[in-house]
Amino acid sequence: MLDFRVFRTGLHIIHFDAHADLRDDYLGAKLSHACVMRRCFDLVGDGRIHQFCIRSGEWSEFAFAKEHTDI
Repeated sequence: MLDFRVFRTGLHIIHFDAHADLRDDYLGAKLSHACVMRRCFDLVGDGRIHQFCIRSGEWSEFAFAKEHTDI
């Protein structure tokens, strides 16, 4: 498995999707389709995820995105 933490210093993620995918867990699972961008955030940190076309998500996801991503 590739360890992306090695690339953290300059890595930015551009995310085009209808869903934010920023839940901390989904039905108790931290590794889920609804949590993938949150796990990416865990690796790259604040201000390095740029999300476009998001039209759906929970309020908690939008609150997290407003504080930590460029949505």
